[in-house]
Amino acid sequence: MSRFMKIYELAREYDLSTFEVQECARKLGLPHSKAVTMLNAEQVDLLRPALEAEQRMKHWQRSRRGQATNAKGDVVRVECACCQLTLDCRADHGPSLCGACRDHFAIPGESVERKVARLGDHDVRMRKAYLAAREAYHESRRKVASALASRDTWREAATKLVQDHIAGLRGHCNKCNQLFPCEPVRVLQSVNYGYWKFVDGLAGFSEEETERHTNPRKAAEREVWRDEGEA
Repeated sequence: MSRFMKIYELAREYDLSTFEVQECARKLGLPHSKAVTMLNAEQVDLLRPALEAEQRMKHWQRSRRGQATNAKGDVVRVECACCQLTLDCRADHGPSLCGACRDHFAIPGESVERKVARLGDHDVRMRKAYLAAREAYHESRRKVASALASRDTWREAATKLVQDHIAGLRGHCNKCNQLFPCEPVRVLQSVNYGYWKFVDGLAGFSEEETERHTNPRKAAEREVWRDEGEA
């Protein structure tokens, strides 16, 4: 619950200067003459939203200065302190916000018209961010599907290699007649020994059983096609 507090105590709580707290109090018509000026509980409750807005703006300004590697006047992309979306701003490296940024944030004593316009700006940004996030999601799904397809193709090739290049009765490869393990098998062992052992353990399996172990996605698709054909 709020209590009587002095200006400098509020400044310490919100990581602001006493001057910044005094400015917020002045705009709201509250006592603000000195750092030790006492505010009652009702006045503190009235001042807190303005201090929170000032705090967000100050933190955002600090993040901009931390990212300031652009020349003055360049457009830079920074994160909004209140909605975590990106803003296109001019890199002025100064302590003040540009006009576009000032219009984006809440300010003490703002009019209803300004608040509606500011929230409308958030709504536009949120819609754009949603569309961008949706496209990024679908793009990531496409990349994952492509990566899995490439993996399955590699597995099929590696499986066929192991099944074709097996040791014969005389210790030579039945496929290339080299001393076993032949060169293709040695290459696979050096690239992925664990997968070679896995496929080697499938010796004697039928082609359908091997596919079920090495390419479950393709095997599942075959099952669906088979069920649909029987239906």
